[in-house]
Amino acid sequence: LNFDNRIDLSNLKGKVNKKDSILSLKNSKLSFGKSNVSGDIKLDYSNINSSGIFSIDFINSVYVNLEIIDSKISSFDLGKMFPNLKTNYDESWLVNTNIKGYLNDLFIENLLLENKNNTINFNSNIKNIYPNLTASISKYDISVLLATTRLVGMVCPGQNSLYSELKLNNMPGNKTNSFIWN
Repeated sequence: LNFDNRIDLSNLKGKVNKKDSILSLKNSKLSFGKSNVSGDIKLDYSNINSSGIFSIDFINSVYVNLEIIDSKISSFDLGKMFPNLKTNYDESWLVNTNIKGYLNDLFIENLLLENKNNTINFNSNIKNIYPNLTASISKYDISVLLATTRLVGMVCPGQNSLYSELKLNNMPGNKTNSFIWN
């Protein structure tokens, strides 16, 4: 696994609350690179009816309500997260929007992107953004990713435990349910 297009999170604040089947982060502030994102997020997982966390059905059962408020996002930082948007153009954009729905059916409400020369404002629906996710990523690959994030974050915690790359080799025919690292 190789995450060349990573961003380094420099600050995350907010008030976490869980009530019934709703997990929320209010008054959140997230800083990375030259960007600062503020807002609220609610995750409603009351519609989850299976324990298969590796399935797209499980992921699509979580309802998201994300409100981004008076945030500043750098075009350079966007290019680091999304390689298709990579550019030498380094402009900060004011962002306000509300995004709600399920991963396979999101509604972007009143997205406002604004800088000193441009204003972009629109509403949009995004459907089936990951239609082939389960076809392109196996359950095994997802489980390896989850297991290795535990290794990197919990077994090797600290300043140098940022997940940028980890190489694991599996011998053909290996049927064990564990892996060993040095």
